[in-house]
Amino acid sequence: MRLLDHIAQCTEPFVVRQDRGDVWRLAGANDFALALARCPLRYVLNDELVRTCTALAYSEGDELSGCLDLLRIPAEQLWVEWNEAARREELVRALPDCTGGATADILRTGILISADPLGRSGRLRTFWLTRCEPHEPLLAAVETLIDLDGGPSTCPPEALLQGEAIAVFDSRNPQVDRLLHCAGFRLEPSWQRYYFSVATGAETRAQVIERSLAAVAFDLPILLALFLLMAVRDDL
Repeated sequence: MRLLDHIAQCTEPFVVRQDRGDVWRLAGANDFALALARCPLRYVLNDELVRTCTALAYSEGDELSGCLDLLRIPAEQLWVEWNEAARREELVRALPDCTGGATADILRTGILISADPLGRSGRLRTFWLTRCEPHEPLLAAVETLIDLDGGPSTCPPEALLQGEAIAVFDSRNPQVDRLLHCAGFRLEPSWQRYYFSVATGAETRAQVIERSLAAVAFDLPILLALFLLMAVRDDL
């Protein structure tokens, strides 16, 4: 079953109960079930296209980053979904230092995109389907903000837990670094309040920031590669 089907059928709220008894109602997949059901444009990518987009996104040249002025998000409401195994295999091939361990339990990844009418800025919400039984869709705590005409945030990483949008950089790959300049990463408000309350130690806060960003940062370059391929196809 596709991830989008799991989300459309999701009715249970996402609730966390702490050992001391506190209960947190956090944003979850069920909060987006109606939006996804109404989304007019949905793409479920085949494995070959996933590998092509990943290879283009993480190549060492500027094939993608040099074409940012040509890119448009193709619709104001858009869903893109892929098989995570195909993405993970190509990502390890493109980035040998990337073990893919963080996504080993993920079966499918999906992105719900809301864009402005010009297609140059928007917001991404990331969802996953994991191997855990029963298969329940999960929502990433961090949302990705795109501005293809803007620059990176100057806020320090610690500002993520204060509700600010922060930037992610990749000094190992100049193309990916330029692509990430178009993005800001921000905790969804209910998750920000939760993490700000429970992550009290410096080490715990650093782990929350690192893991939250690592869960979504690899998605944007692949989506931009897909949008470039769409633009090239339309011009043929």
